[in-house]
This record gives sequence, C-alpha cells and structure tokens, in this order.
Amino acid sequence: MEKTESRNYGIDAMRICSMLMVVQLHVLLRGGILDITDVLSRGGLTEKYMLAWFLETAAICAVNCYALISGYVGVGSKYRLSNLAELWLRVVFYTVGITTLFSIFQPGSVETRMWIKAFFPLCTKYYWYFTAYAGLFLFIPILNIAIERLEKRQIQLLIAGFVVFFSCAPILFGRDIFGTGSGYSAWWLMILYIMGGYIRKYGLFQGRGPGWMFAGYFGMVVLTWAVKMALQAGLLPQREGPSLLSYISPTMLAAGVFLLLGFERLKLPKTACKVIRFLSPMAFSVYVIHVENQIWKYLDKRFAAYVFLPPLKEAAAIVGTVLAIYVICTAIDYFREKLFAALKVRQRLRAWEERLLP
Repeated sequence: MEKTESRNYGIDAMRICSMLMVVQLHVLLRGGILDITDVLSRGGLTEKYMLAWFLETAAICAVNCYALISGYVGVGSKYRLSNLAELWLRVVFYTVGITTLFSIFQPGSVETRMWIKAFFPLCTKYYWYFTAYAGLFLFIPILNIAIERLEKRQIQLLIAGFVVFFSCAPILFGRDIFGTGSGYSAWWLMILYIMGGYIRKYGLFQGRGPGWMFAGYFGMVVLTWAVKMALQAGLLPQREGPSLLSYISPTMLAAGVFLLLGFERLKLPKTACKVIRFLSPMAFSVYVIHVENQIWKYLDKRFAAYVFLPPLKEAAAIVGTVLAIYVICTAIDYFREKLFAALKVRQRLRAWEERLLP
C-alpha cells in the first residue's frame, strides 16, 4: 500500500542526525584523531583505536542517509528548478562571504583561484556533495517518472541489480567497477534516490517498529567495525580497493536504509516536532559552513590532542566538539535564513521560474 503525503518529522530528525554524523566524520578525520590513533596503535589493536574507529564506522553512512532522504521526500514533492537555484545562492553566500572575511582580516590568505572557486562552487566542485547533488537534481523528473510508472516488482529487481553490481561487486572484486567514485558521485546519489523513493511509495519491513530498525543499523555498524578490527589484528588479509568502510559498502548501504526506516517510524511529541521543524532547514548549511575552504584549513589536525585523553573523556570531547560545530553553524545560518526571508529570495526565484517555465 502506498504511503500518505503527510509530513513526517522523523525524516526531518534524520536529516539533522545525518548532518551531525557528517560533522563527526570530519572531526575524526580532518581533525587528525584517526591519523594520530593509527600511528600510536603501531599496527595493533588498542582501546583508543577501537573507540575512534567505532565512532567513524557509526557515522560513515551519513551521506547515504542524506541521499536516501532526497528520494524519500522528492518522489512526493513538486519538482522546482528554483529549489536548486536557492540552494546555489545559499552556497555562494557562504563561499563568497567567508572568502571575503578572510581576505579582509587575513590579508594575503586568499589567492585568485580561491575567488574563482568561491564564485563558481558548482563548476569547480568546491563541495563534492553539492556538485553531485546538482547532477542528481537534473535527473529527478526522470527518476520520479520511473518510480511512478514502473511496477513494484520491476523497481525491486532494479534495486537488487544496483545492490549487486554497484555495492557488493566492488567489495568482492576490489574495484569500483561502474565508476561511482566510491560513492562520491551523482550516479551513486541517483541509486540512493530511487531506493528512498521506493521506501516512500511502498514501504519496507512493514510491521516492525523503530526499535527493530535501529537495531539493524547498530548490527551493520558492529559488523563493519568488527571486520575493520579483524583486518587491523591480521586475522583477515588486507585488500586494495573499496572496503566495507565506504559509502558504496553493502553494510553501510543497509545501515542507511535501517536508519531511514527507524526515523520514519518514530512517534515524536509536538514540542520535539517544533524544534525539528526549526532546525531541519538549516542542516545543509552546517556542511557548507564548516567545510568551506578557509575553515577546512583551520580544522586540519585541530583535534588531534583528544587522542591523549582517557577513552571516556576522548569520546566526550569528540561528541562535544561535534555539537559545538553544529550549534555554531546553525546559529550563523539562522541570520542567513532571516536575510533570505526578508529579501523574499524563495518567492522571487519561484516567480522567475513561473515566468520562464510557465
């Protein structure tokens, strides 16, 4: 049975959770925690190594989650090119704005090529996900038609083929056979879009509550983490190519699906829904702000000292840093939202779209 079109705040909550996971990935990797942990472990298993890589494994499906949400929401929404234009303006607002601030307060820190990238973030792949999403966005009408007109069984076979050839085969054969860029591409986002759209239209594992779904996510994380630990301990042979700790990994794909299903089935109180409704539209800006080129440089090895804390304090420091980055970026974007609302950016873009594409 097809699902109703009512707003699901669990999906909005998942968007926030997914962005928190993205920030966690960046704190661990860009912040230097994983690199220092790997060096200190000296090729063996240590408590710190297991902790750091468990936190990494728990968050690695974040990008898959975001793309699954795009399909889940997009298949039931009106397609508007103005939505992409508005997203582009949001990105340019930050790339140009932050670059300008650094050029003023740190003279000589901004090169000419940085200005070019700031004004043309889409063409220069300033943010890989934004560029990949723009590619996906152009195909959304075709993908929606396919999801709408293909029979349920046909979509199931299509998704099964995607899982086998684009997810399982690269892990088994140690190479990205069909050029998905190990998940860093519009092609992978399209696959996830179709999966998200299928779940919205037909559902999956119906009759199971959110607890079962979150347990499925945790199981996939533990399995992936256990394989990583076995490789580190020399219990499994090292291999080149994509691993289970990648976007296209079948376990990470399953983890993202389980999270989507878990959040979809959450029953949230009205107060929580109000908070989620306020925070959700600003989630993408958290990514745009903290990954901006100048800020990204600042984050390099910035949190490596956490490795020398006791394990519980290290975990608390990582989580606290993730929350701090999220809150700061959200606070900044709150004012950008107010500015765009005052300038009626969305209304103007939609008016122009209706004139150009009546």
